[in-house]
Amino acid sequence: MHAPWLNRSQRVVLVVGFGVALYIFGLWLSTPNFPANTGWVGYAPLTSSFGHTSLSNGADLILWFVLIAVWVSASSYLLRTRPSSRDEN
Repeated sequence: MHAPWLNRSQRVVLVVGFGVALYIFGLWLSTPNFPANTGWVGYAPLTSSFGHTSLSNGADLILWFVLIAVWVSASSYLLRTRPSSRDEN
């Protein structure tokens, strides 16, 4: 069932926004203390290394595959073609 109040361009914007939200959620899950543990205070950086994750490599990979699968399924649902009511007459 499609949302009849959304046209195709609004659905594309919704899909892109949902993808960005899932990306930020994935970063939050895979990075320790995201984003509170980065930046500069006075003269020294708060972190000593970048790219450190709290998950193992396998769990991190599975997390991103699950998030991508959620985004692809939601996008294909929102962007599928719907039959026109004019075709039925």
